[in-house]
Amino acid sequence: MISIPYASLLVIAPTDRSSTSTAGTVISNAPVLGAGLGRLLKDKKRYIVIQFDDPDANVRGVVNFRIENEEMRESVIYSLGTKAKLTQRGDSYYRPRSTRTI
Repeated sequence: MISIPYASLLVIAPTDRSSTSTAGTVISNAPVLGAGLGRLLKDKKRYIVIQFDDPDANVRGVVNFRIENEEMRESVIYSLGTKAKLTQRGDSYYRPRSTRTI
């Protein structure tokens, strides 16, 4: 469990990563006709990327959280962005340099 103050949040953004499942990798490496179809077994994983700078703890970093579905990810990003009073740009939220207290 981690705790990051809203005032320390700099950027909140969605990101996706596609990866071939283990079964897809095994099938694509099998020496049989049609094994190349295993590469089609891709899994899309959704993440929230949070960049922060906490002067109280003297910590700066990036944290990734995996979210199961698109609706939940959008809801979490919106909630964090509005509670932290960040500015929206597309699907992401950020804190402009002029309003940073850091």
